[in-house]
Amino acid sequence: MSRLLKVELRRLFARRLTLIGAAATLLIAGLLLLAVWQDSKPLSAEEERQQRLQFEAAQKDWQVNGTRMLEECRAGEAQARTSDPNADFACDQMEPRWESWGKPETVFGEAMPDFLHGLVYLMVFAVFLIAAGFIGAEFSTGSIGNWLTFEPRRLRVYASKVLAAATGPLPGAVVLMVLFTAACWLVIGQNGTTAGTTSGTWADLGGTAGRTVVLVAAAGAMGVVIGSLLRHTAAAIGVAMAYLVIVEGIFAYSLNKLQPWLLRANIDSWIKHGTTYYVEDCVTGPDGSYRCDSAERVLTFGHSAAYLGVLVAVLVVVGAVVFRRRDIT
Repeated sequence: MSRLLKVELRRLFARRLTLIGAAATLLIAGLLLLAVWQDSKPLSAEEERQQRLQFEAAQKDWQVNGTRMLEECRAGEAQARTSDPNADFACDQMEPRWESWGKPETVFGEAMPDFLHGLVYLMVFAVFLIAAGFIGAEFSTGSIGNWLTFEPRRLRVYASKVLAAATGPLPGAVVLMVLFTAACWLVIGQNGTTAGTTSGTWADLGGTAGRTVVLVAAAGAMGVVIGSLLRHTAAAIGVAMAYLVIVEGIFAYSLNKLQPWLLRANIDSWIKHGTTYYVEDCVTGPDGSYRCDSAERVLTFGHSAAYLGVLVAVLVVVGAVVFRRRDIT
């Protein structure tokens, strides 16, 4: 089995798509780093001057009309509370304050989890694409049939391809996360601040990195499984994109109560070690009024770990059964 795995790893890294995918991932990671620079860059002198002028104009308007605006806000809030006791128009926060106008300083410990989150999705998609192409090309060219004449034990061949796609990208993923984090540290240290970065912050980032490694491995395995089932790279990518666009995109709002059973929400929860989502409960009152309330729900890490684990295990087993029984030609 180890010899088969070594052969599959060499085949994986010898493919042109693997090299193109790795290069594209590095390029997009560079663009993400550029976005980090732009996001953390403080206002220029001219931009700050314009902000100051707008703030002073808002202050003057508040001095003239503030009392009336506050009364109107409180009246509207009182009216809204007749149907929704929790209505809050934040009237006490209407007075212009400079901290609401200037650009807040970027803090590494607060911003880095979101920046790393974007990189995780990039790596997961890239690894899935490379893995799907890895197996899809063998079916498209017919080379999988030739390979099985040398190693007729199909389950060993299938397992070696799944393991190669799952483990091969991991060193590169770890290196990319380390380099990206270090680059963000330098960029935010230059434009914002790294003060307040504690051992707890690094522990949280390390936990995210560890969960990302597992997720990348799962993406590689799923790329091989889906590519094997559909026998074509384009078909595997098409199915993945159709799910993301149609289910997670177009129907996301109408399926908001089913978010605990959708893939993206569970991936978010896995990466962040738990997350929250919102659902809208709409009811028709006795007077015929129609009201929708947004409620926050918790999606636990345990739920997502079980969901993703079962999903990957089931698909791997289904892929093994089909690969073993289906005619390769």
